[in-house]
Amino acid sequence: MKRIYQKIESELALQKATLIAVSKKQPAYKIKQALSLGIRNFGESYMQEALTKINDRVFKDATLHFIGHLQTNKTKEAVLYFDYIHSVDRLKLIKSIEKEAFKQSKVQKIFIHVKPYSDENKSGCSIEELPTLLEYTKANCSHIQVCGLMCIPPLNIQAKKAFQAIETLTNEYKFKETSMGMSSDYPEALKHGATFIRVGTALFGERS
Repeated sequence: MKRIYQKIESELALQKATLIAVSKKQPAYKIKQALSLGIRNFGESYMQEALTKINDRVFKDATLHFIGHLQTNKTKEAVLYFDYIHSVDRLKLIKSIEKEAFKQSKVQKIFIHVKPYSDENKSGCSIEELPTLLEYTKANCSHIQVCGLMCIPPLNIQAKKAFQAIETLTNEYKFKETSMGMSSDYPEALKHGATFIRVGTALFGERS
């Protein structure tokens, strides 16, 4: 892990980007090993699994990112435990996050998950839906901070094309942050302005 982490960090330093170690389905000992190397940002996708690790105090002094599809009935836990929610893709979820963040007296950092190309197997809002979500949040959600856009490239589209589309939108809306790039494609994401990359298997090895 140390060798690949040092390689990724050297690549990210050139772009001033942040590594999110995707720790879903990874055992606690690997997460503790990552912490010992200096990794401080971790991404989880499944709420129940994440809560087990949180309750076991696995993520000591870490910044937590929820990167999976978030159901509205899990919003309370997401706002309570996660510094960032990367997978916000619909108005109902935005309203739920605002409600919970208000209750908890917190300003919740989020990314809007955009699907730049049609893919029925992926969640995410369309480019056409994005303005409505941003306008609603700006007008009605004082307890939400939209940091930027998040992207997972469709399997049938070159990652480069998806990243280019998100880069264009990021510039159009003048966001400073972009969450895109995973183990297989993060070097390409960095070329298109990614500031958070989400790396799991390349760092930890295969998931259990």
